[in-house]
Amino acid sequence: MDINDLLRSAVESQPWWKKYSNTITTVYFTLLHLAWLTLGLGTELPEPVVYSITAVIAVGNILGIKGTKNGIPDDIADQVQVQLDEYVGKHRRAD
Repeated sequence: MDINDLLRSAVESQPWWKKYSNTITTVYFTLLHLAWLTLGLGTELPEPVVYSITAVIAVGNILGIKGTKNGIPDDIADQVQVQLDEYVGKHRRAD
C-alpha cells in the first residue's frame, strides 16, 4: 500500500461533517449573526450594545474557525503525489 492509497483511504473514511467542518462553523456563526441582528435591531437596546454583541460574535467566528480541526481535502493525494514526484525527480530519479 503506497502513500496515495493511504491518503485516499483517509479521505474516504472521514465523516462528511469533518470534511466540511470550517464551512459548517462559518454557516453557524453567519446564522447567529443574522439572528442577533434581527433581534437586536428589532428591540429598543442601545446601538452600542447591539454592535458590541455583534463584535463579540464576529470574534467568536474567527476563533471558532481557527480552532476547528480541518478534515482531509479530496485532492490531497494528488497534491502529495505531485510534490513527491518533484522531490524524487530532483534527488533520486534514475535517468
